[in-house]
Amino acid sequence: MSETVELPVVSIRRAANRIDATYLGTIAIALFPPAYESYPSPVRFSSNSVNDFDRDYVRYYEKRIFSFLKHYDANSLLNYHSTVYDEMVAKGGWKTGLPQYMMDLEEKWGPEKETFGPPPPLQQ
Repeated sequence: MSETVELPVVSIRRAANRIDATYLGTIAIALFPPAYESYPSPVRFSSNSVNDFDRDYVRYYEKRIFSFLKHYDANSLLNYHSTVYDEMVAKGGWKTGLPQYMMDLEEKWGPEKETFGPPPPLQQ
């Protein structure tokens, strides 16, 4: 958990029954547990959900999805970490869920604005 993570900075305007978000930029954070301590279980994934976890593969799609949403749908930036990690990684569906989510976004909004190479090969 000591790697740096970029999070979106979003301006939110609330009106009647909707929220309008505008992408402003990013902020980078890194969390380090104090020496001789560990993170409590509520903030860690269960060992079952990380058995075959491939950090490079997940981070590739996380960055690609973030890049896509900042151009097309800033409102979705409000919960994209939850979608990626709580719904896909924690439940073990990230191998197929992340590429499918990306395809669904492209189908809904159009082509990506930024170029990414192919995803890293899955670790065996």
